[in-house]
Amino acid sequence: MSEINLSEEQLAAVALARSHRISIVTGGPGTGKTATIKAIVAAAQEAGLVQCMAPTGKAAKRMSECLDGMIATTIHRALGFDPATGGFKHGATDPLPGMTLIMDEATMADLSLLASVLDAMRPEARIVFVGDVDQLPSVGPGTCFRDLIASGVVPVARLTKIYRQCEGSRIATNCRAINAGEMPEFEDAADSFFCAAEPEEIWPQIESIYLDRIASFAYRAEDVQVLTPQRKTDNGIDSLNLRLQALLNPDVGQDAWTFPTKTFRLGERVIQKKNNYQIQSLDGCEPGCFNGEVGKVVEFRGYGQGERMIVDIGDRKLAITKQEAGTFELAYALTIHSSQGSEFPAAIVVATSQHSRMQNRCLFYTAMSRPKQHVWVVGDERAMAKAVRTITPHERRGRLVARLRAVCA
Repeated sequence: MSEINLSEEQLAAVALARSHRISIVTGGPGTGKTATIKAIVAAAQEAGLVQCMAPTGKAAKRMSECLDGMIATTIHRALGFDPATGGFKHGATDPLPGMTLIMDEATMADLSLLASVLDAMRPEARIVFVGDVDQLPSVGPGTCFRDLIASGVVPVARLTKIYRQCEGSRIATNCRAINAGEMPEFEDAADSFFCAAEPEEIWPQIESIYLDRIASFAYRAEDVQVLTPQRKTDNGIDSLNLRLQALLNPDVGQDAWTFPTKTFRLGERVIQKKNNYQIQSLDGCEPGCFNGEVGKVVEFRGYGQGERMIVDIGDRKLAITKQEAGTFELAYALTIHSSQGSEFPAAIVVATSQHSRMQNRCLFYTAMSRPKQHVWVVGDERAMAKAVRTITPHERRGRLVARLRAVCA
């Protein structure tokens, strides 16, 4: 931990994690959550095994990359999910081995998953929840991360300072502005750009960014992720993925698998949309590919029943059957919900009144906080204004806050 230069806020977060069985670390983009996690891990290793986990495969992978060799896993893998029964190996009678559990991107954990993790903790173990409270809640039931904070019974460390690598970053300041109900600013920004476009002009603008602009920042096409609120419409992921596929990976006679509604070619960017614990990994890695994991098609191998599509997802290669490929989709464009837990060097965010029912502050903030270095917003100011002023699109009513307060009274 001595090698990690921490601020007073971060030191306080580490101290909180060491002194409480349950604690929370929250902060926006650029506020040093990753450095804080590393310091908590280093301190916790003195007291025993540390287990790092995240709700999705991509979030776990990103966590592993930040921890200098320590492996983070999905929560399902940590708990020992059994696809045959739908249950977990680890629970009250067979607890997790870790003395300190660290859950990153905890906003994405729903009520059932959170309960399973807490049930599987050793009585003497500690758990630290890390996340950005202003991001989207879980897809499943509940708003657990927000409710834990709102209850007032779980100690919370809030990281607010933007660090050196983000000083002067309009991405970070715009995220703060959006959370404060203010419009983002793009004038004179070196990392944030607004491209005004009516719905029919959005695709030409996206095409122009790929063809004419990203090269000036030394980006490859795969470094830039398109994010949009919806699946349908001309500017949803279904349409944009087909257009981006034609632009970035056109049909030039390369090997491909063709399905009724999609084609996967060599070099394709794809995303898994369902947890599958049976997909075989090459090189002796554990089987499985999980919802949200993104990869690249690098080979088609074999014939007939033995035919496989090889997908490189970064830390391992998967050998996917044609049946298993049914749960994969093109990933040049992602919904903002699907992007949660990911970071990209650069992103193109679609903000159009065409997606009016999906425009809200939390969704817009989540999209704007995904890119690390550059962002282009393509659309109209009306859509951005609606997103900024729409605070709670769908209220969730639960009893977690009341029950926590009652138990701890």
